[in-house]
Amino acid sequence: MTGIGKTQLMLKYVYDFGETYSDCFYVVAGSESKLLESLQKILDMLDLPEKNKPESHLKVTSVRNHLSETENWLLMIDNIAEEEHQIVMNLLPPKAHGHVIMTSQRAKAVEKITGSRLLCYELKEPELDDAVELFHRSSELRRDDERGKLAKQIVKEVGLLPHAIDQSASYIKENNVNLQEYLDRYHKQPDQILRWEDGYSATRGPVSKHFNLVFQDLAENHVDSLNILRLFSLFEPESIPLFDHWSRDSESCQLFSELAKPKRRFPRSFFCLTFRFFRSPNRVRTNSVPDNCNRVRQVVMSKTRTEKAIAKLRDLSLIRRDSEKLNFWIHDLTRLFVSRTINLADRRAWLETALEIMYHCFPERDSTSQDQRLVNTYLPQAVSLIRQAGEAKIDLRSYAPLLVICAQCYFTRGSYAKALEWLELARPIYEISLGAEHPRTIALEHSIGWNHRESGNPSLAETYHRRTLEARTRVLGSNAPETLESMNDLAAVIERLGKLKEAEDWFTRLYQSQKLTCEPNDPRTKAVAHNLALCYANQGRLAEAEELYWVALRNLEATSEPEDPETLKTLGNLAATVDHLGRLADAEALYDRALAGYNKVFGPDHLLTLRVRSNVSALYREKGRFKEAEQMSKNVLDTFLRLVGPDNFSTAVAMYDYGEVLHENGNLHQAKQYYELAIKVMEVGGPTHPLLFRMIDAMGILQREIGNHSENENSSKRAYEDNMKLLGWNDPYTLVAANNYAETLQARGYINEAHDLYKKCLEGLTQLLGKEHPHSLMVLNNLGRVNLVMGTGDSLQFFSQAHEGFLKLLGEDHACTSTIMLNIARTMWSRGEREKPCSLFSLSIDRQKHTLGVSHPHVGVAKYFLAISLASVNELESLNLAKNHLQECIEIFANTLGTEHQNYLFALCVLIRVLHALGEMQEAEGYTSIIQSQSINTTLQKFQTWNGKHCTYKDLLNVDEITIQDIMQILLPWGESIRLRWGRKTCWREAATPKLSG
Repeated sequence: MTGIGKTQLMLKYVYDFGETYSDCFYVVAGSESKLLESLQKILDMLDLPEKNKPESHLKVTSVRNHLSETENWLLMIDNIAEEEHQIVMNLLPPKAHGHVIMTSQRAKAVEKITGSRLLCYELKEPELDDAVELFHRSSELRRDDERGKLAKQIVKEVGLLPHAIDQSASYIKENNVNLQEYLDRYHKQPDQILRWEDGYSATRGPVSKHFNLVFQDLAENHVDSLNILRLFSLFEPESIPLFDHWSRDSESCQLFSELAKPKRRFPRSFFCLTFRFFRSPNRVRTNSVPDNCNRVRQVVMSKTRTEKAIAKLRDLSLIRRDSEKLNFWIHDLTRLFVSRTINLADRRAWLETALEIMYHCFPERDSTSQDQRLVNTYLPQAVSLIRQAGEAKIDLRSYAPLLVICAQCYFTRGSYAKALEWLELARPIYEISLGAEHPRTIALEHSIGWNHRESGNPSLAETYHRRTLEARTRVLGSNAPETLESMNDLAAVIERLGKLKEAEDWFTRLYQSQKLTCEPNDPRTKAVAHNLALCYANQGRLAEAEELYWVALRNLEATSEPEDPETLKTLGNLAATVDHLGRLADAEALYDRALAGYNKVFGPDHLLTLRVRSNVSALYREKGRFKEAEQMSKNVLDTFLRLVGPDNFSTAVAMYDYGEVLHENGNLHQAKQYYELAIKVMEVGGPTHPLLFRMIDAMGILQREIGNHSENENSSKRAYEDNMKLLGWNDPYTLVAANNYAETLQARGYINEAHDLYKKCLEGLTQLLGKEHPHSLMVLNNLGRVNLVMGTGDSLQFFSQAHEGFLKLLGEDHACTSTIMLNIARTMWSRGEREKPCSLFSLSIDRQKHTLGVSHPHVGVAKYFLAISLASVNELESLNLAKNHLQECIEIFANTLGTEHQNYLFALCVLIRVLHALGEMQEAEGYTSIIQSQSINTTLQKFQTWNGKHCTYKDLLNVDEITIQDIMQILLPWGESIRLRWGRKTCWREAATPKLSG
């Protein structure tokens, strides 16, 4: 590359080692005439006979013979051009008795002479610290922190180019200006600064001269290369796309022209006169702008011409290709100087050409990780061009299609607000230029509908999808692929709105139609089967969903590769359905297959991959593998924060997921923070989104478990009523929210209302999911709890059924199984049994420790109940054992639930009573002061027991008011109910992989 310091490095070598040679010869190349002129000087210096002969080959031979006959010489040939390599080959003696140093901007020229790239050394920009050191040495300025900062800024401004750094330092030194003044001048007139000739001009010209000589050569001999370089100067310099394909059919190309407003053109002669009159004396002479713009368009359309032009630029080191070969890099000064070959008045035409080229070269797919890596090269450059077009006040009609493509890319990356903004900008242009019922205008409206749906406005999305379906039916016919696409997407958004039966009707009609008109293995048939299965699953009709997913998956596997993206989507949804069915081991195996495929095809950071990872985290949580669940959920959240920031819809969902894991682990206050963050984002971006209701429901449960009953009731009631309004009663989300609201009613003392709602929930879940489904078992456990308080029915029967079901589904070590075992033990205790409950409490501790770890609050709950059972024996040994267990569970509750949580305070009260029984009054007083410091009303706040009694903290400390047996029956806010979340992340399928189209 010019200005990189090749000549200066060679001269530095002579300065350091020149005295060790007998003769040093300096040959200036760059053209045949320059090279021969330098050889003539050598002939004159050596006074060789051929100095007066006109034949060039005799001059070359004479110098070569001299070199062959003498020793210990140094021959330096600077700036060899490719066309000069044969002369240089003839100049070099067959047996060298000295050293040869050659420099060139053209890699091919040196390779031809040396015969190997291994003998060539490529100079690159120095590191920043080395560049600053070069500047300081050249400028001879005193160093301090302030000058150091400005020096860094200067070397960055000139792109770390050694020649430009030296020239800048020389300018500062010889003109006696300070660094800030130099920067101000450079920002105002970089051309003038870089044209300045310093005191070294005898051995080197100003850096601008070097660039202009290169561009002049390109203008005369390689116009395609110069025009490509001009095109590249309009882009951000560090990641310029390859532009190695011209896509989007001729109709799209023609339509692009139709969209663009015709531009006024002056007569060509006027342009020529103006150009010649104002042209800078240092500016490269060019052809007329329209010709150059048309020419660069033709170059990019031809892969052969593009490759040839690029090869020349790479040979001159004017551009580089990155190691992954996805894009080019252009030096800042190359960009600066080549951009000056475009007149300011012509820049508009070049921008319009660049916009059109970007439109046609922009990738057509944005689905797999490979697709997205390529799109990620083009997208920021397209956005930069659009910004420049806006600043230049170019008519939006010239680039509206590119605007639409960028919006589609923003959509796939979850930036729905930005996508909507740009689609709405383009829509009136399409409607005016093409008409409201042009297929491309309809497609744009369809994209707007998708963005509204994903950003949490399904009602508006439904309006758009109905409108596009009607328009496509009129324009394209009822069986056109685009019409069926609209029907499919309308059904999906109707389903999202909770109109499940209407959505099912749409999907069923579509599926039957596809089966009649298409082969079973037709992609559209498989896609509709997938979506109908998802509709079944979202209604809780899991057996029907699983059967249809298997049909779709087997058809896909018979005709597609195992890692086909559409196959992976169906596999992932099937895993979620089996997960919902409670067959967790089978679900994990399916998730593993899907996740391996997603990672390979889409990459670990793709939205669909992250969804599957979230589902796996939820599965781990349900299986009691909380550490793995927390780690995976946190990784997913961190990825979303890194990719799209904290205010994105997907990030909000990931915050909620992570909060759920923390909640289950007993980290209630930390979980509350993540719930609040998620709800805040969703209330802004999706105030009617079903996911918001789930977040509010989770917050309600947490508020109840913390003890904030008024906030708990508001949240739980709102979540239940909003789900009911949106989805109806016979929906799993509504039924789970109803169960949670029933728990709130029970905690508030509305026992009969809670019982009736639990019973209704069990009937609904049993009908939808079956009586052995985990969610049905969850409600059975709650029915046992409420029946204990009511004193009616056989609560042990409910607990036993739930325990047996969880034992079969999840195993004996699962937290759900152990929680119900504790409830069984407490029920037995209330009936007067002692030995069996104690053994069950001890067994629960061992299992919980094994599964969850010694510090999990579930372990604390089991220790709490075991301590009460031991304390009731009222013997010295059992009281000391109770004391130890209580101290351990207090520490667990303090570290997880917090020192204001009722579980912690209950355990503290029991410990105080045990210490009194042991006669350890001083220690008991210390714990009593802790309760008093909590600023709670020990006389008014009442707690309910299983036998319907109510007690306060003061009662718990008073042996005469409440017995230790009564304490066993107090309802705990955390640890006796089961929390199972309904819902896994799934995806709808398109009939065909969508193309990016404007």
